Amino acid sequence: MGVHVVNVAIRDISATGDVIINKNATIAEVATSSKEHRIIPDTTHAPNSANHPTVKQYLISEDSSGYNLVHMDQYFIITSDA
Repeated sequence: MGVHVVNVAIRDISATGDVIINKNATIAEVATSSKEHRIIPDTTHAPNSANHPTVKQYLISEDSSGYNLVHMDQYFIITSDA
């Protein structure tokens, strides 16, 4: 039985929909950004978490890979292939 556990966090999002990494961002980028819940990448244990997908994108990818939602809250998502 395979299980994927990923963390969810609120991230700054640019006008183009990209995650802004604050340590590399300018003040202007952060000031004009919006906030969204995004998946924190952990491609070693959950390949579908690459590139900070939205929660919806992540769950669709997990479903396509044969994983079903087991638990979800504002901090983490657990999926399983059982």
